[in-house]
Amino acid sequence: MYIGIDYSINSPAICVLQNNRIDFISVARQGKGSGKIFEVLRDFNVIVSSTESLKNSTILLDSSRESTLDALSLAQKCVQEIINTTEKNDPTTNIVAIEGFSFGSTGNRLAQISGYQYVLRMNILAHIISPMHIENLWIFAPATVKSTAGAAGRGKGKEDMIEAFLTHEDPLPFLHQHPFFIELKNHPETFQTKKGKFIKPVDDIIDSYWILKTYFKKTS
Repeated sequence: MYIGIDYSINSPAICVLQNNRIDFISVARQGKGSGKIFEVLRDFNVIVSSTESLKNSTILLDSSRESTLDALSLAQKCVQEIINTTEKNDPTTNIVAIEGFSFGSTGNRLAQISGYQYVLRMNILAHIISPMHIENLWIFAPATVKSTAGAAGRGKGKEDMIEAFLTHEDPLPFLHQHPFFIELKNHPETFQTKKGKFIKPVDDIIDSYWILKTYFKKTS
């Protein structure tokens, strides 16, 4: 089993490739999408497990406790969703690819997402990858993932990664048969606002695909 994870505090997304299918999972928080986007994603076979909004206590001690529990809950939910999709969860052979942190990033927000991601890694090593096979855990820089999608460089962003997702050569197996891909390709407006902007968490789902694609590119 091969797993790509675009991990964030508000909108984690996961791409899982197995012997006979590819799955997309969104664990975005309630309110991060617009309108009925979660319903729409489910209609096209995206697994959606939305989470409650994170509390934002103004008291530092309360906030620290809340985020600690939230980090644990979010990681456990993501790992459980992965396990739920699997035909065979083998911690000795599973491969997990995660997008790491931007070079030079600093500040409290980086500290927070770093903490969340290390809680995720701990849960991955407890349930998805055996610590004896830590070499099956891959971390890629955001710039490397963007480069895989051909979206690195000034002036390029999420729209370019979505466009590349729809048009790139040598896609991962089963991508073109997935209802989410088919609908996005033929009717992008299904996932857009009236002004043509893609609604979250569509971009995060596609990022998870590019993270997994990066693993195959780097190990081919």
